[in-house]
Amino acid sequence: MVDGIYNQSYRLPNFLVETIDTPLPVPVYFMRSVGSTAAVFFWESFISDLANRAGIDQYTYRRNMLSHDPLALRVLDVVAAAAHWTTPPAPGHARGISYNCYVGRGGRFKTYVAQVVELAPDGDRLVLKRVFCAVDPGLVINPNTLTAQIEGGIGFALTTALHSRITFANGVVEQSNFDSYPLLAIDEMPEIVPLILPSDRPPQGFGEVVLAPVAPAIAQALLQATGRRIDVMPLPADAFRR
Repeated sequence: MVDGIYNQSYRLPNFLVETIDTPLPVPVYFMRSVGSTAAVFFWESFISDLANRAGIDQYTYRRNMLSHDPLALRVLDVVAAAAHWTTPPAPGHARGISYNCYVGRGGRFKTYVAQVVELAPDGDRLVLKRVFCAVDPGLVINPNTLTAQIEGGIGFALTTALHSRITFANGVVEQSNFDSYPLLAIDEMPEIVPLILPSDRPPQGFGEVVLAPVAPAIAQALLQATGRRIDVMPLPADAFRR
């Protein structure tokens, strides 16, 4: 439930995480990226709120809180440079940045990831134009497979962030197939810019790591573009209205 929160890597002088197990009548099971999908959306949105409250740029704020961790800084700096973060976006465009260190169960591996999403105007709406994704998964054995994991993972995360809505009526789930529970369409898939960092660490894990930062980066970009704070997922359809 708290993957990506209890094991986050921001420097915090006072930090406590507690969980309460609440029994529910609805059966649930693992989804891709396990607990970090929801937890990192909350956590990175909270970090964004702190940066806004402090009046500090989102990249700069995260960089200050990660100054003790060179590997975290490296992915953050690489993705910000690739996205030209310090240059103002084109008129009508907006960007959001997010970070996560995915720690394998029992600390068996640590994989660093940072993302920048770019929104572009399309008529009266905003659309996702590009996702920059910097990763440090240790020594990469097969770069082609890793690139496919980045692209596929972000596509999977976009389905979760935009479409995976479950509703109930008369005690029954209303969605029953892909006509009512759609996947991401091919024309919704943005350009993906993978940034695989060289490393002298042993190979780490990668299957889930790029999913969780996608939604909070989009929500942050929407806040910059529209002034509306999004704190639910899937993101509301009208959140992309200009």
